[in-house]
Amino acid sequence: MKALASFLVVVSLTAPALAQQGPAEARHGIDATMYVGISIDTFSARELRRYLNPEESGDRRQRFVAGFNFDYRVAGRDDDRGGQLWLYGETVHGVRSADVNCGADPGIPVCAPFAVGADARKVLFILRNASSLEAFAGARWELMDVNFGEGAAPGSNAVKAYVKGQVGFLAVEQSGGDALNINHVALGLRAVRGRYRDSYFEAGFGTSDLYDVHSDSRLKIDGMLNIDVGLAGAFPFVQMVVDADGRSGADTIQTYIGVSLDLDNVRGWFTPR
Repeated sequence: MKALASFLVVVSLTAPALAQQGPAEARHGIDATMYVGISIDTFSARELRRYLNPEESGDRRQRFVAGFNFDYRVAGRDDDRGGQLWLYGETVHGVRSADVNCGADPGIPVCAPFAVGADARKVLFILRNASSLEAFAGARWELMDVNFGEGAAPGSNAVKAYVKGQVGFLAVEQSGGDALNINHVALGLRAVRGRYRDSYFEAGFGTSDLYDVHSDSRLKIDGMLNIDVGLAGAFPFVQMVVDADGRSGADTIQTYIGVSLDLDNVRGWFTPR
């Protein structure tokens, strides 16, 4: 929590004021963001830790991560009411902590994970030095309005209930070349207005080729808190992902802390050094 508090303070002091849709506005038909942060894998299953970060010998394990997200509305009203069909995708590029020696070279961009002004350099560093790649794509059907209110515009606590199906893979360098399939279906709730817009919680079932035992019918829980701190274009987030078998096999809990940046404002973030 101390790291998160420091992160929020730095974001509020250093992020540029950039134009972006406000929390009361309807979602755009297509949204794209990039993000940068850290992944804490301390409570992950041994199979995942060995696969993603095999050279890290300590009990506390983390990776530097960056990636891109997009959402595209295929069908539905522009004011977000009623049924909505969205296609979406995400990439997660990771650099093992064992591959970065911040003590020897503190000038490496990712060695200051909460310095928002250097986000462009962090993303480029992670993309160029990534040792792992996760990619996901899917379809989300938003089937019910929750707390939308009676007015013409949805209320500040408006939420969409949805069902989704997602396919994806995990690939790691020097792992034999075969990507691991990671798929699931889920039900969830997603905020579409207010300070916590785009925050969500979902639960479902799926498969993960990472595990030799109980690789199918795994419980998948994913929750993200996306926070509008009053700086258009920059949104701190905290995400927790649980992949459990519900039996005697291995379970994984991963926590992500980072900042999401609106790609509509890409020129404001990629500034010369």
